Amino acid sequence: MTKTASAKRKRAEREALKAADSNKRSKNSHNATSADGSNTSDPNDASDGGNAATKNGPRLPKMLLEKKLFVENSTGKDRVREAKLYDLLSSENESDRLEAAAAIISSLLDGEGVPEAVLQRHLDWRLFRGLASGRAASRLGYSVVLTEILSQLLGPPKNLSRDKYPGLTFENVLGMLMERTHVGGNMPGQEERDLWFGQLFGLECFVRARILFIPEEGPERWNEVLRLLVKLGNKKVWLRPQCGWVVAQALAQLDRNRVEMVLQQLVELGWAKTPEGVGIWLVAFEQCPDLSSGDHAKHHHPLASRNLGELAGILKE
Repeated sequence: MTKTASAKRKRAEREALKAADSNKRSKNSHNATSADGSNTSDPNDASDGGNAATKNGPRLPKMLLEKKLFVENSTGKDRVREAKLYDLLSSENESDRLEAAAAIISSLLDGEGVPEAVLQRHLDWRLFRGLASGRAASRLGYSVVLTEILSQLLGPPKNLSRDKYPGLTFENVLGMLMERTHVGGNMPGQEERDLWFGQLFGLECFVRARILFIPEEGPERWNEVLRLLVKLGNKKVWLRPQCGWVVAQALAQLDRNRVEMVLQQLVELGWAKTPEGVGIWLVAFEQCPDLSSGDHAKHHHPLASRNLGELAGILKE
């Protein structure tokens, strides 16, 4: 999909949403007062107690939660439903956000799932782009959907990319993230920061989906994500603590031998003697108390006795 086509789709969705909202307001106005003058409410907006909202926020309309797959060229109600679900992914109401996320996931992958072209459009032009939005809680909502889709697409037991979606390989999907969060040209400062944060959240989705340490895939997936995290942390120092935290999260998925492998990679990438490196080593030693290291690793890891004199300086960075 070209940028022009995407812009046209966005305009059409905005117009559809406006029309739907206008119809809803008209309906509510018509039903606001009964024949005897008493107030009534729209059944779709009513809570169990008769209020418009519960303490957790408004209940989503049944139309949005309908078990129905997305289509390639959505029109009318289908377009309104899709646009509203993605709009709710940015909601600050956690309940609404999670319900919308579950509805989007089922609308893409339930049953036989959508065609590859449809899933690719949603990944590329909806989800990865949404990570770069600074609106409300958008990154939280979009991350939930992406983590689950990546898990089913690229990890066991489904491994959907193997048979059903052969064009959505790990390399291609990661490439979508990097393209949609690419920073270039003379961008406003806030837009640039949103893109960097989007890239960070996207890489974290790959880690949380638990698809980086699959034996039959080898270490290439993890190596590439680690390289991108370190590159991002080095380029934007203010994001380095968050990048380090994502690496630390990955350790929970590993056995002792692989934890040692990751620590050695951090030495080679120059992250051992950094505040983030100290934090990662602490997590590693807590997870593997009997962790032993060879002489080379002992020389470099920040908590080795020979390096204690440097530790205060490292933590002041």
